Amino acid sequence: MGPHSFLIISAIIFSSLSLYLPSKAEATLQVSRHPNKLLTEICKQSNDMGFCMALMNSKPQILSATNIRTVANFALAVARKQSIVKRNFFNRLASQAKYPASVEAFKDCAAHFNETVGMLNLDGLEGGTASLDVHYSLDNVQFCENGLARAKVDGGLISATIGDWKKYYSVAYASVEIVEDETETPSGL
Repeated sequence: MGPHSFLIISAIIFSSLSLYLPSKAEATLQVSRHPNKLLTEICKQSNDMGFCMALMNSKPQILSATNIRTVANFALAVARKQSIVKRNFFNRLASQAKYPASVEAFKDCAAHFNETVGMLNLDGLEGGTASLDVHYSLDNVQFCENGLARAKVDGGLISATIGDWKKYYSVAYASVEIVEDETETPSGL
């Protein structure tokens, strides 16, 4: 399989998966009828309510979750996994690229996505910085995008891959914000 075959196959898989996600109108209806208000609260704050509901519906244990930390940990775990998938995607592109600027940009993107894995957690919850820590992962992805732009590397599959990661990030970030809002920091310390 040649380097272009991988990109074409990835695009086909990505496109076919998007066909199964509900439209915004369907997602709104799903949310209004969904019995778990915790999930609907998170999905309303995410950037793509339909994607969020589809993600939450993918794991039966999450559908019945009553603890926001459980949901947040699930969303963060999925975002970490997607960061690893995207890191591997950019490593493959780097190994197949012919131009030095492209190779460097792809390697940098792989490194940035690798760094996001450690940022997607609730470790800063006690200090009230969990959402800031998680937000840094988005900054890293923007560094990747900036590096690609400087190297004049663009393409539909690359944009779609980064856009896909941002959907997972949005769900994770929305859940962490809710956890952080519900966590009271003791005053006077």
